[in-house]
Amino acid sequence: MVKKLQIDTKKLRHLYLKKKLSSYRIAKMHNCDSGVIIRRLKELGIVIRHPKDKIKISKDILRKLYQKGHLSTAKIAEILDVWPSTVYYRLREYDIKTRKKNLVRLSKKDLIELYYRKELSLSKIAARTNHNAVSIWERMKKLGIKCKDASTANTKFLKREFNDNKELKAYMIGFRAGDLHARKRGSLIRVNCSTTKQAQVDLIREVFGSYGHFNAGRCGKLFYVECGLDKSFSFLIKKPKRIPNWILSRNKYFLSFLAGYTDAEGNIGIYDEKARYRIGSYDKGILCSIRNKLRFMKIDTKMRLETKRGMHGNRKHNGDFYRVSVNRKKDLFYLLNLLEPLLRHRKRYNDLINARNNILKRSGNKKNKG
Repeated sequence: MVKKLQIDTKKLRHLYLKKKLSSYRIAKMHNCDSGVIIRRLKELGIVIRHPKDKIKISKDILRKLYQKGHLSTAKIAEILDVWPSTVYYRLREYDIKTRKKNLVRLSKKDLIELYYRKELSLSKIAARTNHNAVSIWERMKKLGIKCKDASTANTKFLKREFNDNKELKAYMIGFRAGDLHARKRGSLIRVNCSTTKQAQVDLIREVFGSYGHFNAGRCGKLFYVECGLDKSFSFLIKKPKRIPNWILSRNKYFLSFLAGYTDAEGNIGIYDEKARYRIGSYDKGILCSIRNKLRFMKIDTKMRLETKRGMHGNRKHNGDFYRVSVNRKKDLFYLLNLLEPLLRHRKRYNDLINARNNILKRSGNKKNKG
C-alpha cells in the first residue's frame, strides 16, 4: 500500500484559502501531483476554485524561450510556473511552429547501463542522447526501470555538510534574504535565482558551489542558477522577516549578515560627486533591524518609505518599498571599512573602493581649502 502523503491541515487551509495559492503551486511545495492536493481539499470539505481567467504568457517570452533559447515545453513550464500543456497550447495559439517530438528510443538495457552502471543522472543521459530529462524519466517508467530517490540520485554531489561557521552562516542568511529562493526537495535543500549579471552567478558559485552540485543555465541575457545542498543548510529555507537575535547579538555576525544583504540588495555609489550607501527592498522588518543596529553602533542611518504599494508608471510594486541609507562622510567611511573584508560581490567591492576614495578625496580637498 502506498503511504498517504502527510500534509498539515492547518497549513493546507492557509495556503489555499488565505494565500490563494493554486493546487499546482501547493503540489510543487510538497513534491506531489496536484491531484493529491485536490483530493485532500475535497476531504476537508473545501470548495475547489475553478479560475476562469486565462493564464497570460506573452508571445515574445515564448519566442525567446522556445525558439531562441531552444528550451523544451517542460523547461519553459518550470520557469513560468505553469503546466507544460499550457505552454504547448499557447505555442499553438500564437502560431509558433513547434518542433517535432523527439521520441526516446533507448532500450531498457541501454538505460540500465547509463543510469545504474555508469551512474549518470537523468539530465546527463538527456544531454548525451539529445532529449530532456522528463522524456528520459517517462521512458524509464514505461520500461519498468525504477528511479533512484532524490537523496540517492544526488549523493555524489553532497560531499560537505555545513561547518556551522557563524559568520558565514550570517552572511548566507543575509544573501538568501535578499536574492535567493530556497526550498526542500526530498533530502536536499535547493537554492536558486535568476539574474542578468555574471558577477551574481560567480558569487553564488563561490558561496555555495563547494558544498553541493552547482548548475547555471542561460537563456538570452538571463541566467538560471541552482545549487543542491545538504540538509544541514535547512536554515536557508525560511526567509527571515527580521534579523535573528543571535545575529544582532554580536557585531561581527551582524556585519556578515549586512555584507550578504548588501551583496544582494545594496548599492554603493557616487551621486552628485558624493559617495552614498543604500539598501532598498520590501523587507521592512529587516531594514528596520539594520537601521537600529547601525545607530546602536553610532553610525548615522536614515530610513524612509520610497514607494507605496501599487502601480507607479509602468512598474508594479507588490508592497511598500523602503530604503536605508548612510550619507555622512564620517559614518560612511567607518561603515565601508567594516564591510570591505566581508563583501564578496565583485562589483559591490569595487564600488566600495571607489566610494571610499571619493570620501578621502573630498576630505583632502576640504583640508587644502582650510
